[in-house]
Amino acid sequence: TFDGLTPETTYTISVVAKGDDTYYTDSNAAKAEATTAEAPAASGAVYTKVTSAPADWSGEYLIVYEGGGVAFNGNLTTLDAVSNTINVTITDNTIASTSEIDQSSFTIDAKGYIKSASGYYIGQTSNANGLKSNKTTTYENTLSINNDGTVNIVSGGAYLRYNSSSGQYRFRYYKSSTYTDQKAITLYKKSGSGWISTGETF
Repeated sequence: TFDGLTPETTYTISVVAKGDDTYYTDSNAAKAEATTAEAPAASGAVYTKVTSAPADWSGEYLIVYEGGGVAFNGNLTTLDAVSNTINVTITDNTIASTSEIDQSSFTIDAKGYIKSASGYYIGQTSNANGLKSNKTTTYENTLSINNDGTVNIVSGGAYLRYNSSSGQYRFRYYKSSTYTDQKAITLYKKSGSGWISTGETF
């Protein structure tokens, strides 16, 4: 097995025969290649849709717009940006954990502070369109679940939603109003140990 592999990387190794305490490293030594590939995590490492409000929201989450099959990319350093998304595949209300997925997640603590995988707290300071982010300043978010399974994340009076308008595809806080193109979101919470890269064992 190999340690420290990255997805889609090919390594060439030499397989050297040994006999009678003599090592043979001539041109007859066999060679083999192993290519790593990103794969779903080991047993149980998935993000599962949150359908009821927990007593404590603490955990690691994906912020998802199910209608578009996208999640908020928490790996960005500029979070308030058009196309701040990654594609996700939802199967039976779960999303498999991979390196890309894990690096795009957000951590929510018991106080409602939301922090991206890139190290930025997010929120809004008024009931206006926008998204504040800072590595040290925290923003209060209030979370609740709707009857249809969507989630309200409210900060400064504005709601975190997904804008489905052409040319404006993004997750962002939007002022409280009747929404048309700003779609409701869902949360998927992580359980399990993380992701692995697979390769060959020689």
